[in-house]
Amino acid sequence: MKTALRLVVGALALAVLSTGMASRSDASATTPVVTASTTGAIAGSGATFPMDQYTKWITESRTANPTIFSSSSASGVNITYTGGGSGDGKSKFAGTNARSTARMFSGTDALLTSDERTAINDRIGLTNGAANFIQIPMTAAPIAVITNLPGISVNVKLSGRVICEIYAGDITQWNDPKILALNPTVKALKTMTNTIKPVARNKASGTTFIFVSFLATSRGSETDKCGYSSDNSDVSATDLTGLTGSLLLSDGIMGTRFNKMRTTNIVEGDGNAGILSAVKSNDYSIGYVEMSYSYPADQLRAGLPNSNVKQASIQNYNNSTKFLLPTQSGATAALAKAQAVGGAANNPVNPSDSFIQPVNQDSATAYPIVGYSWLLVYKNYTSTESAAGVQSGTAPTKGQVEAMIFFFNWSLTKGAVYTPTGTTVKCFAPLPTTVRAAVITQLKSVKYNNVTVWR
Repeated sequence: MKTALRLVVGALALAVLSTGMASRSDASATTPVVTASTTGAIAGSGATFPMDQYTKWITESRTANPTIFSSSSASGVNITYTGGGSGDGKSKFAGTNARSTARMFSGTDALLTSDERTAINDRIGLTNGAANFIQIPMTAAPIAVITNLPGISVNVKLSGRVICEIYAGDITQWNDPKILALNPTVKALKTMTNTIKPVARNKASGTTFIFVSFLATSRGSETDKCGYSSDNSDVSATDLTGLTGSLLLSDGIMGTRFNKMRTTNIVEGDGNAGILSAVKSNDYSIGYVEMSYSYPADQLRAGLPNSNVKQASIQNYNNSTKFLLPTQSGATAALAKAQAVGGAANNPVNPSDSFIQPVNQDSATAYPIVGYSWLLVYKNYTSTESAAGVQSGTAPTKGQVEAMIFFFNWSLTKGAVYTPTGTTVKCFAPLPTTVRAAVITQLKSVKYNNVTVWR
């Protein structure tokens, strides 16, 4: 009898202890808790660069965590992410739906400019002079340079300098001596007098940010020709030759300069899918897309089959005689090299103005066009719809914010094994261990009504 009583008392004590631990904030917990039976929809949008990976994570997280996530907001938490571009994601993060269920987070592959930070801070306010949002990397991937060259079945070799001059309008034909020098065995190029059709994004783009970062830092490239200068005295200028100013990779007008520098024959595309479609539709064209839109192009985008669309092989920064195709391993090597160098310029968590995307890393195995993709996440969500005049949409519940943080953590710790639908090729690179740990620390700082969510 006494033994049975001791067991009952012990069980009750353990239950009370467990309940207390589950209800308290515990930054040491490895997995955040989500309030049972939470339902509703939470949405984010922005960069198209990571969209395939985010979409796959959303789908797989529903399967792995059926008591939390659902495709129906009536039976669970329905997380959605749509494209639109990094510029769209950043502007909406400071928009009228900030912190509502219609704008819980945003995606961007580009740094925030000082004006964008100011706009966000004006919208959601500061706490003790500090910003009320975090910018956390979720994944990284290579950017592929793709070509449509009828009659050529090999991967054409290109350097950053040559690509820069193509987009600047200095190289206009595929049989230009500089292209032939990189491809002496590709005989079909020698008689290809066709005009090169450069394809680029039609609006603010983080993919363009990464691509131009690569162009501007490639050996032999001229930064003004690549539309990359901090001199913003005349953003409407069509002739950018001779612009001065120190090189700032966070320059807010970089995309503008890139668009302005381009000559005739430019073809525009909306998002990464639009670039692929434009390259597919235009013979003798060249474009740039996140790797999952190009490897192989006709497998990942079944609606756009074209045997002429090929990845270009890009000159390695460390070894000019070595040319690399985009791969996950090449991206991983670039991330590792940047982390080994260290410093603010290579810290992607809440990046400073000095941050540089891990392009052109001085490593023989590093693919030269690699970039991080970030999420913008508010640091304090509220239950009052019109709190501080911020939200015009529906305020989230505590459970919805918990589910969002759970999803981000699950994606970081469990998501690396999942490739975008339609391919077995690993296009996205997991974050370096130290970066992932720093991101999770940031997730543990997110609050709801000024109370830490992670518990």
